[in-house]
Order: sequence, then C-alpha cells, then structure tokens
Amino acid sequence: MSIRKLFGSFATIAALALLTPQIHAQHEIHRGMPLIDPDGDNPDLWQPFVDTTAFPHDFQFFAPAEFGEFGNGPEAPTGWFATADRVHIYVSRPRDEVTHTEGDFTWGNRFTLGYMSPEDHGWFGEYWNIDGPHAFNVTEAERVNVLNTSDTVNTIASDYVDLRNGTDVTVTDQNPGVPRSDQNNVISGDRRYFVRDSLNEAAITSFELNKSFRLKQLHYGSRFEPFFGFRYVSFQDYWERDTYARITDLGVNVGQVPPTTIDPTTLQNEQFDQLTSRFDNHMVGGQFGARWYKVKGRWNLSGELRAFLFSNFQFQQTTLHTELTFYDATGVDEPPEGVFLSNTLNSGNATEFVFGGEVRAEAAYELTRDISLRAGITFMDFGRGVGRGNDINRNDQNVVMFGTTFGFDYRR
Repeated sequence: MSIRKLFGSFATIAALALLTPQIHAQHEIHRGMPLIDPDGDNPDLWQPFVDTTAFPHDFQFFAPAEFGEFGNGPEAPTGWFATADRVHIYVSRPRDEVTHTEGDFTWGNRFTLGYMSPEDHGWFGEYWNIDGPHAFNVTEAERVNVLNTSDTVNTIASDYVDLRNGTDVTVTDQNPGVPRSDQNNVISGDRRYFVRDSLNEAAITSFELNKSFRLKQLHYGSRFEPFFGFRYVSFQDYWERDTYARITDLGVNVGQVPPTTIDPTTLQNEQFDQLTSRFDNHMVGGQFGARWYKVKGRWNLSGELRAFLFSNFQFQQTTLHTELTFYDATGVDEPPEGVFLSNTLNSGNATEFVFGGEVRAEAAYELTRDISLRAGITFMDFGRGVGRGNDINRNDQNVVMFGTTFGFDYRR
C-alpha cells in the first residue's frame, strides 16, 4: 500500500470519529444536574419522589444472574426495588385470658417499594396486613324448640308456612320469609345457638415510610444501610363472651343444660346474651433502624433491625346484645310466642405510650439478574401500651409476634 493511500485511510477514520456522537455504555440518567443551593445542600437528598424515567431499564428482567465465581457479587443496585412476602406469624393472646402464655398462628402479607439513587441514598415504604388470628372456643346449644321443619328460607324456597297462623305465604319483598327468631341456624340446619368464647381475635395493619442511606462497602464485601422514618400501626382487638340459659315455667334459670336432663314441657323461655368489645389502637410515631446484607454467589444474606416509639390513640366500645325468647308450648314446630331484643352500648377512649422493636433475618436466591426468591424469619414486640379485651383500664398490654416469611424480590 502506498503512503498516499495509507494517509487517506487514516484521514477518513479521523473524520468519522469526530462526526460520531459520544456514547456512554450503561449510563444512569439522573433528573438533571443536582441543584445545590448557596449553603451547599442538595434538595434531592430529601425528596421522597423521583421521576419514573430517573432510572432507565433495559427491561431484561430475566437476564442471566450476575454473580462472581469467588463470592464477589455485582455492584450494589440502584433504581427501583420491590419485595412481596407471605407471612405465617404467631400472635400472643391478651393478658386477661387464662391461656395468655400461649398464642395463635395466622397469615398475612408484606410489601416493600423503594428506590436507591446512584448517590447511595433513597426512600422506601413498607405495608403489612395480618388477618387474624381467629381463635375461639365454641359450644353448640340446642334451643328449646330445636327444629322448624317449615323454615324453607335456608333452602331458598319460594314459599313457607306461617307457624303463627298456619297459612301458606309466598316469599316477597314485603314477606321475606320466616322471622329470624323462627329460622333454623344456617350452619347446623336446626334451631341452635353457637355460644362463643374468644381466645385471640385481632387484625393488624402497618405502614411506614423511611429515608435510607448506603454506607461504603465493609470488609469482605458486606454493606450497611441505616434508615429512619415514620410508621403507623393499627391493631384491632375483638373480644366476645356468649351465654345461653333455659328458663322454666316457674321462672327458674336452669342454665345451659341439655334438653334430655330436664322435662322439656317445663322449659318455657330461653335467654342468649352476647357481650362483645372492640379495642382500636392507632399507633403513630417514628422509628429508626438498619439493614445489613452480603452477596455471596447467587445468595443475598441480610438482616434488619428496627426500634420504634409510638403515641397510641385508643377507642374501645362494648356491646351487650340480649335475645329473650318466650314459648307458649314446647316441641318441634312450636313457634316462639314472642322475642325480646335489647342492645346496650358503652364506649371510652384513652392514650398510651408504646415502644418496641423488630428483628429480621432473610436469605434470597438470585434466579435472574433482577428477580430472587427469598425466605426468612421475623420477630416483632410491642413492649407495652396496647389495649385488648373489654376493659378500657387494661390498655397497657404487650403483643409479641414472630414467624416465617417467604416470597420474592426485585433488585433488592
């Protein structure tokens, strides 16, 4: 090749290089240059919201996992992250229960959503919902007139027999069917009460919003992320005591005796009392904590610690429902002569101080570049200040919860 041709080739390559726009591989796009005020503060540091395009993604969620052969994992992820867990958790019983040293398991869900900026700070929110537990002692009590063979409402029939006057009646909006006092129980199929005694009935909801920081990588490649923020917890406790008694024609209360132990012709009345209480705890306050994690191959091992302080705004309402049923005679298909219903309401409110903490340990296995399966254990303790039961003065109880979690995460 001549010198002239070689010089011409180099000139062509140089011209193309000057005309080609600059390309950055895997470049994170921020929302413009950080706005630094005259005092040197960066407002973006405390901004809990971010543009949806702040962290561009190639949408290859199921790309091969990125992990090192000798335990050194990829760089700490930035951008949006999320987790979803199913929770199987133990909840302690109220202090006034005879079996208060025991507890009951129930199911719930936990979700996390947040982002981490390239400057190693970010925000995340977390939501808990625990339905239960629902633990009761239940006793079935047959009523004085144990069966109404003409109650066709439970079988969705079009007509029924009015036992009070012996006539056929068509079910309409004006005549909806057998009166409730005459109906068979929808569960048992005959006329009986299910007398309940609550052991542990609750519902728990929690929401938190935290500011987090990622510190420099520690020895052996682990990382530490302290955080602090706001948290709201709703703890609803339900309490119930039912009693049922039969009353003779002489007005003697013989209690909840089986019908076979007394002459049924002497049982003229019956009384069912249902005493219930609902205790609403609305806990609002702050928390601080930290998350430690270490990536080793496909595994991401992590632990979290939280401590919280709450003001608990409490509301408690007690209801006494009474059904007193009168009979003219006894036996199958004998309708009640009359039913007396009454409801008595009492309510109160209070404020308490709540302190407690939460500990977690989890392990996540990286299936793809962005998605991992995870499992762990969790422990939460409200040290004092939670209202449970039917007494407003017993509003300083503790609640202990612990259990297992399993789910998946996205770039956590």
